[in-house]
Amino acid sequence: MLFLAGQDATIASVGWLILLMAKFPDVQKKVCDEIDQVIGRDGTVYYDDKNKLPYTMATMLEMMRYVSINPLFPPRYVLDTFTFGGYTIPQRAHIVCNSWAMLHDPRYFTDPMAFKPERFINEDKIKAEKVKGYGPFSFGKRNCPGEGIAMMTMYLYFVSIMQKFKIRTPDGRPPDMEYKFSAGILPNPQKLCFIER
Repeated sequence: MLFLAGQDATIASVGWLILLMAKFPDVQKKVCDEIDQVIGRDGTVYYDDKNKLPYTMATMLEMMRYVSINPLFPPRYVLDTFTFGGYTIPQRAHIVCNSWAMLHDPRYFTDPMAFKPERFINEDKIKAEKVKGYGPFSFGKRNCPGEGIAMMTMYLYFVSIMQKFKIRTPDGRPPDMEYKFSAGILPNPQKLCFIER
């Protein structure tokens, strides 16, 4: 069940990463240069190397923030009445967290509508766990149990693709960033060119 629940979101994540590489060729170049330097074009991609690829990991983290594939987390059920921020939340209420709003909150993310992987790097190291307001897999004890496998799968696909290909649109114009909402925010199908590097 865990695999089925996260499959669509993981596939969508890789799709969004590919589209964002076509949309932001400067980011794509930095990702490819880092992969070339650390793994090489013919080296084997291992998840254990993720900390040696801070810009690539930051790009993945920024995609999850920028796109917010799951803009609303599953509802939480309130066991006892409580007060929060001046509001009384009654027992048995259902609370839905708007993750899109949190991941685009200018109090936590400067220029939140811009795609900036650099926001997740500090002194050439990933700082996602220290970024206030960042939680694309939810928060607390009941966050997504598949976070680890989703990150590993996304990393292995993304790095393997970027290691071998340059991505662009057929006409050189930015890709269509429109989406459909299904089990999350899914990119619309479109034609892209994968050019061997």
